[in-house]
This record gives sequence, structure tokens and C-alpha cells, in this order.
Amino acid sequence: MLTFANFLTDFEEPKIFIFYVISSLSYLLQSLVQLENERIVFFQLSHQNIVFLESCREKPLLHNFELSLQVSKLNEEYITNIIKKTTDYSLKPLEVHVLFYLIENNMNTMSYSFIEEIVEVFMKNLSILTFFSQSYRENYQKSCIQSLKKYINKPKKEIILDILTNYDKWDIYSISILYLNIFAIISKTFSLKDTFINQISLELSKNIHPDPAKRENLDGLIENYEKLLNCDWSFVNSLDSAKMNQIWDI
Repeated sequence: MLTFANFLTDFEEPKIFIFYVISSLSYLLQSLVQLENERIVFFQLSHQNIVFLESCREKPLLHNFELSLQVSKLNEEYITNIIKKTTDYSLKPLEVHVLFYLIENNMNTMSYSFIEEIVEVFMKNLSILTFFSQSYRENYQKSCIQSLKKYINKPKKEIILDILTNYDKWDIYSISILYLNIFAIISKTFSLKDTFINQISLELSKNIHPDPAKRENLDGLIENYEKLLNCDWSFVNSLDSAKMNQIWDI
């Protein structure tokens, strides 16, 4: 069984690498939709929790459902128990970081200074922002703060219950941020600004918005993604294989 990281480093030809990255995202999106239909939020998307079987390397599997969420059980006590067991927040959206801070610090409410602190730490660990312009990063920070201002001086219980209404946007954030990093590296390495790789990146970037209401749903992302795949693929035949080492270095 291959981990996601080992899978990605297993290709020497750029066009084969890009093909498998694209197909793996399609399979994962379908898997998340199936879970959504069963009222389950995977909630644990990471490089470690995506695996590939040696016998079927084009189809990724979601691995480790220990802390996945059953939507029917979502309440303050349930999510508190999950948050206390969660250790990896690298692919979690801003509102889940808020849950962590409220629960771990036993906060009764949120102040403006507390919001600024959360946003600062959140953005510092959001490595994908390095691929965007300074103005984008500044606007993103403002959006983060704006999306949380409604919680100022609200009771902790009320904040948590409001955040829980956005459970259906957590997996789409995680899958988008994971693959946005990959596509951004591909695009930068091979200078693919005017190709569908760049268009896919723009589509995924919508789903890392700090306001959950402005993210796409899974079905919508799949539909938009499949439309983009009908674009011209001919550019992949001219990609320089020597540049693959640059991707692994990044």
C-alpha cells in the first residue's frame, strides 16, 4: 500500500504525473460525495490518510475513519470529544481552528483581539498563500477577520453550534487546499499559466475562502472540474521531464 506522498514521487514523466494527479482528485471527490450521502464527514484528509493499492494505483482510498464525523451526532459534546483527539489541523478550515481554540482554551466567548490572534496563526501555517500576491494575502486576512466578527461577545455554545452548521464545507476545503498546493507547484514549475491546470487552481481556490458560505459544494466542484477537463491537453506533450526533480524538491 502506497501513501499519497510515495505515490506522487513515483512518476518520472510530467504528463503521466499530471494525469494521475487529475484522476486521483476525481476519485477522491466521488468518495467524499458517497460519504456525504451517508451523512459522514471524513474530517481527516491528509497525505497520510490517502493511500493507493499496488494493484490499482489510479484509484486512491480514504484511510483511517477513527475521527470522522457522524452528522446525526453533531453537537457541542460530540465535537468537543473529536477536537480533543485531533492532532493535525494543517488542512482544516478557519472555523475548525476556532473550534480548537475555544475548546482547548475553555474560552467563554471571542474578542476582536482573540480573532486577530487566531487568524495570524492560521495564515502563518497556510503555505498555499505563498503562491498568491501580497494583495491577495492581505485581502484574505481581512476576509478571515470579517468572517469571524459575528462571534464577538457571543456565548461559546452559540458559536460552536453556528460553526457546526457548516460541516458540509469542511471536506471540500481540505481536498481543495491539498490539491491546490499540488496544482500550484505544477503550474509554477512548468509555467502553465494559460492552461487548464491554472483554471483548475482558480476553481479550487474558491473553496479555501474563510467564509464557508462562499465555498462550492462537492457536487458543484465535481461538475465544474469535469468541464475543465474537456480543455486542450496538448501542452502536456512538451513538458520537460528534467523539471520533475524541481517538484520533488518543493
